[in-house]
Amino acid sequence: MELAHFYQRNQLHRFTGHPNFRHFEFAIWLHTVARSLISVFVPIFLFQSGYSIVAIIIFYLAFNAIDVPLNFVVARVMRAIGARKTLMLGTLFTVAFFVLLGALPLAWWSLLILAFLEAAYDTFFWISHIYIFMEASREEANTAGTVGALEAIKRLAGIIGPIVGAVIVVMFGQSSLVLASIAVFALSVIPLFKLRHLTDVPVGRTPSIREFFASRREKQDYSAMALWGIHSFIEGILWPLFIFTVFGTIGSVALVPAIVSLGTALFSYGAGRLTKRYGVRMVVVGSAVVACMWVLRLTLLDPALYYASALIVGAFSLLVAIPIDVRIVSRALTSGSLAAATYRNAAAMVLRIPLCVVLIIVTNVFNFGFALAAVSLLGIIASITLNNKKDPLM
Repeated sequence: MELAHFYQRNQLHRFTGHPNFRHFEFAIWLHTVARSLISVFVPIFLFQSGYSIVAIIIFYLAFNAIDVPLNFVVARVMRAIGARKTLMLGTLFTVAFFVLLGALPLAWWSLLILAFLEAAYDTFFWISHIYIFMEASREEANTAGTVGALEAIKRLAGIIGPIVGAVIVVMFGQSSLVLASIAVFALSVIPLFKLRHLTDVPVGRTPSIREFFASRREKQDYSAMALWGIHSFIEGILWPLFIFTVFGTIGSVALVPAIVSLGTALFSYGAGRLTKRYGVRMVVVGSAVVACMWVLRLTLLDPALYYASALIVGAFSLLVAIPIDVRIVSRALTSGSLAAATYRNAAAMVLRIPLCVVLIIVTNVFNFGFALAAVSLLGIIASITLNNKKDPLM
């Protein structure tokens, strides 16, 4: 609550007074609250329902395999109905996912239905959300500040959701948590109707994959985003499952994202501001530190240290994620928001497909996954610094 008061008093970034950003931020904040109430528990609910860890990874394999091509379908849908309606459809898909999560029987076809709904949510919501943000950013000169501020808003929401979600599910059950999430999802749509004077329907031709990636800069940025997708998957899916197998309680899982969000919410904006001058250095330092944390997680013997590692990973992850996004957003202002949003989302998912295949094959899922996360971060360092003669990302 004190963080929220700080945000309101100081107008976390100087453009919050613009109506488009104000309504957009509030919609994203509400949506993030709704997702954070329950999303961290999804692999845990599947595990508690009787699915094995291998079956859960197969679910995410199906999700990512559907997600990557669906991105390009959604880009066409946005041209037909606009970004705001596409975002609203994404919200409906995630509501359907959470309604069916506890209602479908234990079966492979149930996992496929859930995988499709999750992929539809990811593509419909995230492409349109990124597109609206990029279009709104055209009105601002400080791209790095806008990216950092939006990340801070999400982190503030992430403090609230997991703890409240854990309380609800422990005291009232999974169905009550689903209802609470749906209610907040519904509220998150309302501010979108108030966005004014914002380009909603994309115009112009979307470049092909070959055309879009003709530039070395795009190859670097989106390769880094694809490698970052590996870390995000391990951190967001395997790590909560690992924590649950160690501690065995919903509360232990909820504590991880809450600690991360609490420790990094305000740091997000500062990271955004530093990106303009020290972007490449931030990526190198952040990737190196987080890679070291993954290696330490392979050897840590004291479970209490897992939470300390979560705080460090959360803080230094910002040094990686924000500069990469700043690079993509700043280029999108001239190369085209729809193409950038589409390829960004597809890039974040594409390497997760072979990752899931490998994790299905290996015997020690957690150790192998943690090691791959460390390797992916080293790959980001190589990708983002290759032939880069200047430190600034702008």
